[in-house]
Amino acid sequence: MKKLIPVLLSVSLLFLATGFTGCEKDSELQLARNVGQDIIDCFINKDGETLYSLLSPNAKNFPNVKEQIQEAFNYIDGEIISYELPVTTGG
Repeated sequence: MKKLIPVLLSVSLLFLATGFTGCEKDSELQLARNVGQDIIDCFINKDGETLYSLLSPNAKNFPNVKEQIQEAFNYIDGEIISYELPVTTGG
């Protein structure tokens, strides 16, 4: 579980960075929705390379990131059957 923390933290930070922009421009909201959907699609398809490409440069510097992504895929048992996209950004 400790190995998954950097990956899960990176994904969480990615959601926060795109979701809490402090500005409610339609293009930024759409970007947040697109990135969120891309991350969900990566987990559904177990597409580690695409998920890796979505990480920030700092997140890519964690040791064994690609292996941790695969462990994250293995950790999720089953499929993601629903995901509600945010209607607005947070404040």
